[in-house]
Amino acid sequence: MVNMPVLKRKPKRKISAARRRMYIRRRIVVCVGLLAVLVFCIFCIISIFKGISAIGTAINKHSDVTLSKQLVPDPRPVGIIKKCNSKDVRIELSSSSQAIPMGGSVEFNAHIVYEGDDSCRIDASSGRMVLTVGQSASDSSQAAGDSSGAKGSKSNKQNKSSKSKIKEKPQAVVPQWQSDMCVIPLKPLLMAKGDSYDKKFTWNANATIGTPSGENCANDSDLPKVSRGTYIAQIEHKDVAGLQSNPVVISVR
Repeated sequence: MVNMPVLKRKPKRKISAARRRMYIRRRIVVCVGLLAVLVFCIFCIISIFKGISAIGTAINKHSDVTLSKQLVPDPRPVGIIKKCNSKDVRIELSSSSQAIPMGGSVEFNAHIVYEGDDSCRIDASSGRMVLTVGQSASDSSQAAGDSSGAKGSKSNKQNKSSKSKIKEKPQAVVPQWQSDMCVIPLKPLLMAKGDSYDKKFTWNANATIGTPSGENCANDSDLPKVSRGTYIAQIEHKDVAGLQSNPVVISVR
């Protein structure tokens, strides 16, 4: 019978408590160091991505830059700035169409141009800068004559003579529609050299004459429609004496 050699295990070395505490401290220091390195790497990565994003945003903003003229506010108080007069401002009125059907609509554009030397203020609301659409007195009298029927030859001669007189003199306009019937907030403008302003008006071929005004004004859709004929549109400012636009002729068919 063969005897197998017996392996002797080396006795475990006993570590003193002081060494054990030292090893634990070393491991803690190594773990803290690794954690600090990891946090630093994450911070660097986030900072790099933020920097790239900021650069891209700055490039996009730089490419989308548009230049626009801004009015420099006048340092003087509003009360000291004078009101515009008819020599300071000019109003040019134009229309999108010269003929519209009954029940149709037309858009007017009021181009306000400053021509003075010193800055001034003006109210550009449609309650003060009033657009009036009216019918010439000759057209309204002709419509009334057509509705009443034919008269004698004497009255026809009188009508012809009166028409010839009207042609010689500027035709009076009977207002049919005005833009200041309802309560409208103010639109103060500070005009200086080189300034201009565009304001839109829409006329839906209806009449405000005989309808309530102010807070009880009727809705535009409830206003009566005008009859066929030739109408004259013109702007006149309530606060500026003598300031009015050129007349624009509109035909309602």
